[in-house]
Amino acid sequence: MKKLVFFRRISNSPCKRLRIDLSIDQKRKICEFYEENPKSSQDYIAKHFTAIFKLQKQIGRSTISEILKNKDSFEEITCDPSIRRLRLPKFQHLERALVVWGNDLASHHIPISDEMYIERAKNIGEEIGIICFE
Repeated sequence: MKKLVFFRRISNSPCKRLRIDLSIDQKRKICEFYEENPKSSQDYIAKHFTAIFKLQKQIGRSTISEILKNKDSFEEITCDPSIRRLRLPKFQHLERALVVWGNDLASHHIPISDEMYIERAKNIGEEIGIICFE
């Protein structure tokens, strides 16, 4: 007699979908296509660009929806089009001040170590009034 074996799901949550990372340039192309073809469904756009970009997994309709919702932000971006996600620094003023300081030292051919950056960041952070800076 054969013994039946039952497998039980450990978690109630469904399996996670694979994440599809599209570059800023790819997202721009999707937005441009939609502007030229406003009557195209999001499902059609997803299938169309999955084929064009030669992706292994289909782009989700919700991904297309998010891209179209945020299309203005992709048009404003002037950085490297191969970037996939935009992350702004937590302390933008500190970041700008460090860039200015670093460029000044580099223009005088002074090498900059990690420790120098960290120390200068702490000093600028205190000047700006950043309390929870680590």
